[in-house]
Order: sequence, then C-alpha cells, then structure tokens
Amino acid sequence: MSKEQNSRISKQHASKIHGLVGKVLADSIGFDSSPGIAWSPPMPAHHQKTGIMRNYRADESSHEEVAPKKHSAPLKEKIRALQKQLNEEKSDLTGLSSSYSALKFSSDREITLLTRKTNELQKQLVELAAHYRNKMNLTVNGYQQSNKQDEP
Repeated sequence: MSKEQNSRISKQHASKIHGLVGKVLADSIGFDSSPGIAWSPPMPAHHQKTGIMRNYRADESSHEEVAPKKHSAPLKEKIRALQKQLNEEKSDLTGLSSSYSALKFSSDREITLLTRKTNELQKQLVELAAHYRNKMNLTVNGYQQSNKQDEP
C-alpha cells in the first residue's frame, strides 16, 4: 500500500480497499457480484457437509435460486400472457386517454360559451339597472316639481 513499512491508512480507506479486494476475489472465484445482492457462492447441486457451506446455507434468503430449465417453458408462457395482458391494458388506457381528451376539449368549449353568455347577461343587467335608475330619477324629479307647484 505504501513504500513505508509503518504507514497507516484511515478506517474509511481500509474498508474501501477491503471491499475492492473482496469484489476482485469474489469475481475471480465465481461469486455473484451484481449490485444489491450479498456476495455468496452459487448453491451447489449436491449438499456438501463442510463448515463453510453450512454457513452459507444457514441464511438461504441471501442466495438467488436458479430456476431449473424444465420450468422455463411455462414461465415463458406466463410472461407472454402477462405481456399480452399489459399491452391490452395499455391500449385500453390509450383509448381512455383519447376519450378524456375529447371530453376535456368539449367541456372547455362549453365552459367558454357559458362564460360569454354570463358576461353578456351581466352587461344587460347593468344596462337595465342604469335604465331603471334613470326612470326612477325622472320620476322622483317629476314628483318633487309637482310638489313645488302645489305649494302656495
């Protein structure tokens, strides 16, 4: 690691080096080194009674099981069926999406038309209110003038 015999490395660097060396060793003797999977030798086809193998078998959840080839045909059929079902559901979703788009477009158009009609009605209400206010003012003015004439 270093040219000096008494050199020391930090624990962080030591753990990185340890991991790299472990990976190289695992790759060279055939251990599975894919990310996220604990490094372990493949499960042997025959059961060995060595202490090392017993330790590996103690936690079988960390090993990947390899499906025998005789089961691959039904699995492929299941995968094809699931892919077909997925494609059908995708086409259904595509149809639903286009229906949604058409409905959204028509509803947006209807909302725009209703907004225009509402604005026109509000404008008419304002005009009618102004018209009736003018009539009311004329009536009030006429009433006041008639009262002035009636006074002696």
